[in-house]
Amino acid sequence: MVRLMDCDPWKLSQSGRKKQDYGPKVNFRKQKLKMAGFQGLPGFSQKVVQRMGLYPGLEDFQPVEQCNLDYSPERGSAIDPHLDDAWLWGERLVSLNLLSATVVSMSPEAPGSLLLCSAPSVRPDAFEDSL
Repeated sequence: MVRLMDCDPWKLSQSGRKKQDYGPKVNFRKQKLKMAGFQGLPGFSQKVVQRMGLYPGLEDFQPVEQCNLDYSPERGSAIDPHLDDAWLWGERLVSLNLLSATVVSMSPEAPGSLLLCSAPSVRPDAFEDSL
């Protein structure tokens, strides 16, 4: 999957990360979307989206965008504490880590509002045959 991602160009972004965006253009300040040019998610992610539907709480989940991020300690990249805006994504945000172990700290907006669901371990080549 990463080899397929690397076929598309990466853009340098804030905090030393590299980024690929697949989705409508978003203006968070005005809460507006521009769909011009958006042709859907890349083909290499379709199998992942299908498998997400097997998890409780994600049965009807339809991603509205995909953002591939490459964080590298050598570039000083990091994710600063922030609040994801629910007006666009809704209450669900799915994160998939592909190349290294990652620790993500999250906190609920209200008591009982945070539900975390980890995917079962899968051998690294499990997706390769299906792409």
